[in-house]
Amino acid sequence: MRQSWGILALVAALGLAACDGGLPAGGGAPGMAEVAIRAAAPPAFAVGPGLAVERLKLSLLRINQVIDAYDTVASRSATFGPDRDAISLSLSVFLSQPETLIVDLQYQTAAGLPLFVGSGSVVAIPGSPTSSPIVQPFYIGPGSNVAVLNLSPLDTTISSGDTLAYGVTALDANQAAVPQFYVRWLTDDARVHINALGVVDAPDITKQVAVIAVTPNGTQASTSLIIQGSAGLGLSPDSVEVSLFGGVSFGVAIGGLRTSVYAWSVEGVDGGNSVVGTVDSAGFYIAPGVLPATNPVQVCARDTTRAGIQGCATVVVLDIIGAQR
Repeated sequence: MRQSWGILALVAALGLAACDGGLPAGGGAPGMAEVAIRAAAPPAFAVGPGLAVERLKLSLLRINQVIDAYDTVASRSATFGPDRDAISLSLSVFLSQPETLIVDLQYQTAAGLPLFVGSGSVVAIPGSPTSSPIVQPFYIGPGSNVAVLNLSPLDTTISSGDTLAYGVTALDANQAAVPQFYVRWLTDDARVHINALGVVDAPDITKQVAVIAVTPNGTQASTSLIIQGSAGLGLSPDSVEVSLFGGVSFGVAIGGLRTSVYAWSVEGVDGGNSVVGTVDSAGFYIAPGVLPATNPVQVCARDTTRAGIQGCATVVVLDIIGAQR
């Protein structure tokens, strides 16, 4: 079951300050300046009451020299979800000449608690659209005292197409529970996506992957996840680069039995050949001396004791002479 979003507010404040240098010469006639602000979304999931995400709020502020403060001249809000990795909103402001916009971002809770902050700058020109560089936020919220993470479930097996939601709890150095903290979720295989809420959507691969949670202070924990895809066997490695004449050893990591006996092949040829490379009965592959016409090639293991049970790995042969990569 997928976890629901939660609430996060991002307040992006743009301070308009005069700049003596670095602005375009002339500047043209006064007019509206369209400013597109791009911000990286916090790669994290809020844990604990009051730390869920809801919206992105962007405000344009102009500096008030008299009282040394900012006046709000425009604002805009937008909702976003855990699968987004960047946010972009455009705001218009009237300018009499080119000005440097100071971009000040705050990702906040619904109660106004700042969790992430970031800053940048962009030159806005009347009558011209302008985009800021992506502003990367950094964490300042609660949970800096996290010392231990505990994940659940542990060491799980799912099938391709399944969805699995992970949970996490935290302890400090004294083994006391930390009620509010942030974690970033990732896996060690780019093909296996996990979103900011810790939800995995299993692709059609047969493989064991690591699911990892990391806090902003560097504390992390991991667990294994076996995905059973349409292939009966999962090989290790399942994808590799190898040079001309280079060798690499494959093994069956998922789906094998103690009684299994494997027949190895390259591009459908048992044992392979000099064109696509050879593989022995133990799964050791040696690349050919010239690039094969079919590249990458498939190295496969077939369980001779069970009809239809096999798995394959992808080998990219590189046009160099050297070792495995």
